[in-house]
Amino acid sequence: MTVPINYSLRNIWNRKFTTILTAGGMALVTFVFSAVMMLAAGLEQTLVETGSPNNVIVLRGAAETEVSSSIEPGTPT
Repeated sequence: MTVPINYSLRNIWNRKFTTILTAGGMALVTFVFSAVMMLAAGLEQTLVETGSPNNVIVLRGAAETEVSSSIEPGTPT
């Protein structure tokens, strides 16, 4: 059973507030998704362009990130 087009259009016209909220929610989700993707692409591009193959990160044993690692200068390896 198909729904006639005029029924759908009349339903949209009669439920203006719900229609506006639905369209606004979809636009907001699209905007946030696009913003996050643009931020990720820009950050990746910045990190790739400013990186140098001569830079290294040395972590102490059992450290999972550089924030939780501390190696004093002159520490023997």
